[in-house]
Amino acid sequence: GYHLVDTTLAFAWAIVITAIAMAYAVTLDEILIAFLSLLGGFLTPIIVSTGKNLPHHLFGYVLILSCGAMLCALKRRWRAVNVMAFIGTFLLYTLWFEKFVREALPYVKSQENVIRVAECWLGVFFVVYMTLPLLYGFVKKVQAHKEDIFLPTTAGIITFYYLWTMLEAYFRTELAVCTAVMGAIYLVAAGVALVRCRGDRDLRMALAVAGVAFITAALPLYFETYALVIGWTVEAVILLAVGIIYSSMLGQFLGFIVTALSIVGL
Repeated sequence: GYHLVDTTLAFAWAIVITAIAMAYAVTLDEILIAFLSLLGGFLTPIIVSTGKNLPHHLFGYVLILSCGAMLCALKRRWRAVNVMAFIGTFLLYTLWFEKFVREALPYVKSQENVIRVAECWLGVFFVVYMTLPLLYGFVKKVQAHKEDIFLPTTAGIITFYYLWTMLEAYFRTELAVCTAVMGAIYLVAAGVALVRCRGDRDLRMALAVAGVAFITAALPLYFETYALVIGWTVEAVILLAVGIIYSSMLGQFLGFIVTALSIVGL
């Protein structure tokens, strides 16, 4: 959270300058200019911060920068820009969370509004960074690179960590629902990948496994007895099926591991 009331003009100029620089970079295919302009944009909140808690101002500004990176992704396959946007966004979120939310967690019942704000923006950024690395491939119908797969899965891990930190103690059912929704988003993305680029098996596998994993994780959070064993069994069946259908040794290997875990659990 950063106090932007007295620095509105500075942030407006930062947005304008960053937008012009990135448009120029896209036009001339100059990745270094785009990278440096985005880096400056993400450093601006740290430089002008006065320590006040105004998350909507901060994250609204960050969302604008992220949308700028998404527009770049429609035209250019700049993985360094995607990584820069990803790191900048979640770094600023982490700094804000540790300063203003962490201290409120022991009093979450009386500080629920703080949790809701943190949860809302976390969801926004999860969707953004599920989309950003995959956008170029979906639009152009080309296969994803390793970085394109890594960022969406990492975004899910980060999101789940903060959801768990905020909701596990007093809002366990809500945590389960959020986790299941995340899994559903991954499965939808896997479906889009199948339609847009049928030859990109690695991307589909990664998104499908992530989706099943999060939905499986939601089960023991929602139920109290035997849910983990049930979840492992379902996940084992799906992983084995995917591994056999796509001749994936990794999928089959993971399926056998989860099968063993479900047997031990029983």
